[in-house]
Amino acid sequence: MKHALLSLVLVSGTLSAQSYTKLSGPLPTSSSVLESWTLTPDGARAVFLRLDDSGARGVFSAPLDGASEIALSASLVGTPQGFALGPDGSRVVVHTRSGSSSTRVDRLYSVPIGGGTRTLLVEGALQVLIHSFQIAPSGSRVVYHAGLLGGPRELWSVPLDGSTPPVRLNEPLPPGRTVLDAYRISHGGLRTFYVADQDADDVFDLYSVPTDRSQPPVRLNTSQPWADVTSFALAFDSLSVVYRSDQDTDETFELYVTSTLGGFTPLRRSGPLVAGGDVTSFQLAAASHRLVFLADAEEDERFELYALDPTAPGARVKLSGSLASDRDVLDARVSADGLRVVYRSDEDTDGQAELHGVPATGGTPVRLNGPLAAGESILPDYAIEDASGHVLFHRDMVAPMAYDARQLYGAPLDGSQPARRLNGELVERGNATLLAARSDGVLFRATE
Repeated sequence: MKHALLSLVLVSGTLSAQSYTKLSGPLPTSSSVLESWTLTPDGARAVFLRLDDSGARGVFSAPLDGASEIALSASLVGTPQGFALGPDGSRVVVHTRSGSSSTRVDRLYSVPIGGGTRTLLVEGALQVLIHSFQIAPSGSRVVYHAGLLGGPRELWSVPLDGSTPPVRLNEPLPPGRTVLDAYRISHGGLRTFYVADQDADDVFDLYSVPTDRSQPPVRLNTSQPWADVTSFALAFDSLSVVYRSDQDTDETFELYVTSTLGGFTPLRRSGPLVAGGDVTSFQLAAASHRLVFLADAEEDERFELYALDPTAPGARVKLSGSLASDRDVLDARVSADGLRVVYRSDEDTDGQAELHGVPATGGTPVRLNGPLAAGESILPDYAIEDASGHVLFHRDMVAPMAYDARQLYGAPLDGSQPARRLNGELVERGNATLLAARSDGVLFRATE
């Protein structure tokens, strides 16, 4: 029987030095490790959600040196549904659920990462479910998205130490209105951003509100009866926000930038589009003002990759290589410093997704994954590891009996060295799955 085990692969800058440390300990037959993992900021411990043979879930923390794990959820009321790690790595917020389908009660607890006294933060009313939650980067508060089963959802905030009761962040909603699950907390933790049809039914606008609700929320976008904000991203300095909306032309989605405090007219920044063209997705660099986005801007249904600085004058730059009319860029990632972009496309072989790297200011793309076999592709869950300057990705391998064998690879962002496989040998039909990356290693789940 296959076991799912968690390993740490230590990787040098040349991807030439590899060693393995198993973290999850021996697992009974058929048990599995759920793919809910995170690392403490110092890289010393991992926190994970695990399901055992009996179907019981638990939240655990374990040192990366392979020492004994600690059960963080052992004394909590209810079954763990998820967790989040505080920014300094000292506390874990655990979401639990108790009761049957008609008597459900959701709770949020704050627990020391090394175990110890728990703090109850939220105990919801009957049938009020917590759908998601985030810890502010400052570590001061927890923001959570909750609502009656089958009913509208709202946004709430509570101190991480549980010193005061939760406060509602959005304005009171009329029947039928809701806050979407697309909310974000500013990098300093002072403000929270959310999308809701708060002012008009079925018109979803973007709002900003102090995370402690010391002031009422303000709308950031230009609202129109036909328009919706579908997604947004905060600049690294939290002074501006980029959002996607059809506020100028119904069902034509473009990118706009505005102040995070409100009071300014948003500027359209994605540039001209052909008839039928749209921006489909975008990403802001984590530590710079570089914006990358996908759009069929020049030919309808041919999706290409572009970049610009949304806070400064200047036209977009096309990053993807020359594409035939039946080829597309599928998705992209930008490095934290905004200097390099990695993207998947089938620009070389129709229908075969490969990984390419290019400077964020434009240039000649280079293929990063190396030669692929017929029918083999790069999966969409690739990630940039900024500290070492590598991209980590899965190759969907063709194995006997038509079973996939997913393996983990790494390559320099600039393509200066060939891609290397990071996982060891796997059992037949085995897989390796990337969970997290750091400067000196990669945390992944593997079957042995």
